[in-house]
Amino acid sequence: MKLLIRADANSEIGLGHVMRCLALAQACQDSGGAAEFLCASLPPAVDERLRSEGFPVRRIDVVVGSSADAAATVEAARESSATWVAADGYALDAEFQSSMKGSGARLLVIDDMAHLAAYEADLVLNQNPQATDAIYAHRAAGTDLLLGSRYAMLRREFCAWRDCPRKPAPVRRLLVTLGGADPANVTLKVIQAIRQSETQAIEVIVLVGPANPHRAELVDAVRGSNRAIELKESASNMPELMNWADCAIAAAGSTCWELAFMGVPNLLIVLAENQSGGAEAMQRLNASRNLGWHADLQPEAIAMELEQLLGAKEVRDKMSDCGRALIDGRGAARVIAELGKRTSYLPGTRHRSPELPSRETDRPDALQLRLANAGDAGTLWRWANDPEVRACAFSQGQIAWEDHVKWLTAKLQDPDCFILLASDAADRLVGQIRFDIRGGEAWIGVSVSAAMRGRGLASELIRRGMAHAAEGRPSLEVFRAEIKAFNARSLRAFQRAGFVRLGETTHGDDVVVQLACHR
Repeated sequence: MKLLIRADANSEIGLGHVMRCLALAQACQDSGGAAEFLCASLPPAVDERLRSEGFPVRRIDVVVGSSADAAATVEAARESSATWVAADGYALDAEFQSSMKGSGARLLVIDDMAHLAAYEADLVLNQNPQATDAIYAHRAAGTDLLLGSRYAMLRREFCAWRDCPRKPAPVRRLLVTLGGADPANVTLKVIQAIRQSETQAIEVIVLVGPANPHRAELVDAVRGSNRAIELKESASNMPELMNWADCAIAAAGSTCWELAFMGVPNLLIVLAENQSGGAEAMQRLNASRNLGWHADLQPEAIAMELEQLLGAKEVRDKMSDCGRALIDGRGAARVIAELGKRTSYLPGTRHRSPELPSRETDRPDALQLRLANAGDAGTLWRWANDPEVRACAFSQGQIAWEDHVKWLTAKLQDPDCFILLASDAADRLVGQIRFDIRGGEAWIGVSVSAAMRGRGLASELIRRGMAHAAEGRPSLEVFRAEIKAFNARSLRAFQRAGFVRLGETTHGDDVVVQLACHR
């Protein structure tokens, strides 16, 4: 599957459309597909985030939702051979959809309010709990619906926190997150409420998004406070921050699904019209407390609501349990599965078969190698967390996304380490090999994607990788590897590549085979 995502982000509309589409792109990538973004506006920090995860970003200079926008989207879909276009933005209206449908593209519309006069997409996704078929009675024939919180899309960094137990402690830490932009500066109003609150012994982290135009004012507000309030800008570790928090005050957008998944009791503030229905539903389902429209709230009212929630352990516990029951973190994967059921290609474009490569294209001698880069983080992370790979690794726990990014960044900057990715004749990534050089020795780690194992690719990858490593390194004399004794497949691959067994040692409860190959 190739997915083209048409979405925008800026200080006026916030980052929510793009960030939830990032979750969709990651799920597409995790299923073996590819995704790219088409944007008319995008803050630099978000652009960098998308590219760092391997998603190309195209920029277009158009009036959003105009006929020129639709034409540019159709052209981009054709150029990228997209199998689906996902449109997320309230200006991408019925006329835009009609233009897209006329092109022959499969179209997914991500919606919140059912506010358009007509819907002509192949699929309409509304992840709000209150969404029903009745509110889309004006959709065109053939337009299917994906409705409800089972399709709530969470980014992959949250996956590692599934079923993480919450701390049954009194509230000592509060997280405030009012979106990536917050044009009305509701964050300032919340800081004022915290300063007025009678609750003293509480630590506060306030998140400031990359498109927030009020940073200076927020810095002044925190500086003048007698409370322990810390500002964090453009935070990239949201799951860790939510796990840190005992309670949260948040915008009622996609963040409410993340808080529910993490089991964080929360107060929601409606910052945009499209958030109102979701906030009401979250309160009705006992997963949140809805404070309503931001302009109607005064700091005193927010302070009172905060004090009540902090003093009500039973209410907080119920919020946590209900939130976790509502959001399981698998929504984006369900959406991709639904797209897969309905996939068809754009007319007039050429596509490789979506099936696995044939024996002709996955021959070992068809492998091509290239150096890994930051954009390969997602692929390497998925391979590293494959159950078979983890079972054969010396550290067997699942690797959190943030830890993986830090590790990969360090490896890419290390002159004594390099990682090669292998692709087959159909240009599909099939495996990786890493060399850590220590003096005259190079230690090897290798893995092949699950779909391509058992085809003799690993030994050829090792041979070619060693040849690449030896180029320009006359002092490199020997290649070494350590493999768990039960991993017969990997042992055979190294021996076929010319390695010999030197002996055995132990690592914890495991017997480990030591192997070496001289140049």
